[in-house]
Amino acid sequence: MFMNSRGIFFCLIVLFSLSFANSMNISGSVDNSGQIILIIKSEFSDYSGQKVYLNLSGPVESVTVNDRSGFVLDSSTQKQGNNTIISVTVPSDYLEFEIVTDSLTTKSGSLWNFNLDLGSSYNVSAISASLTLPKGALIKSSNGAVGGSADSLSIFWKTNNLDPQHRLGLKTSYELSSQESTDSNLILIAAGLFVIGLGVIIYYVLANNKKKTSQNQSPSSSLSPTALDPLDSNDVFKTLDEVDKQIIREIYGQKGKTTQAYLYLNTHIAKATLSRRIASLFSKGIITKSQKGNRNLITLGEMFKK
Repeated sequence: MFMNSRGIFFCLIVLFSLSFANSMNISGSVDNSGQIILIIKSEFSDYSGQKVYLNLSGPVESVTVNDRSGFVLDSSTQKQGNNTIISVTVPSDYLEFEIVTDSLTTKSGSLWNFNLDLGSSYNVSAISASLTLPKGALIKSSNGAVGGSADSLSIFWKTNNLDPQHRLGLKTSYELSSQESTDSNLILIAAGLFVIGLGVIIYYVLANNKKKTSQNQSPSSSLSPTALDPLDSNDVFKTLDEVDKQIIREIYGQKGKTTQAYLYLNTHIAKATLSRRIASLFSKGIITKSQKGNRNLITLGEMFKK
């Protein structure tokens, strides 16, 4: 017996929805220089063991791909014309891409333009995206919805049913508000510069005195390297370069556990460099990574436990 037209239409809808059984959540934040940290989280229904691709417009500085537990996966990045192809094998049902790039923003005069052009090799049934703009941003145009507070605006997008034959286009334009220069502001700036300059002088005086004291110290002194800094006696720590040592010292100073955001604020290492270094230390087993809410927790490995 043949189905009527209503039954055929219903079956087509069911089959179409089954073919788009994956979801994607995109969140990004852009700083005053136009650099963006982009987090793309994909949920998969039937891609375990299969290789998938993301096609991103423009070059990228760094890419890290994690599974649901935070384990860093092997991935490859290849340039193809003006695009970057990121490929990775789905271990189970989840992938998290962390992409650092400044190619998604351009500046024309005082106007900043954000343009994310994204394609994938897999069907996606639902996509939600957000972009947090720098403090003081004034939105001029966007193909998304505006939200957030007056101090920190965000753009939000939602769409459905993205397939490999189509691409996702997220756009917005904004300006950064300028501060008016007044006599009081100039006085505050001058005072701040004076304090910074005085601090630098004091720092170098103290550092020079410490160096002289160390050079004049008797070889028979009772102070050992371990007493000065327990990390200096660690065999693994000795093999690291100065950037990695700085990261390990900050984690060690926080009782062996801290967040990636804390490391960025307290080491003054560039975001892209910090992300690469953390991924490298993780792959060597020197640190472990876990996720708590929206924060990446970084913990020292057993070889550094106090």
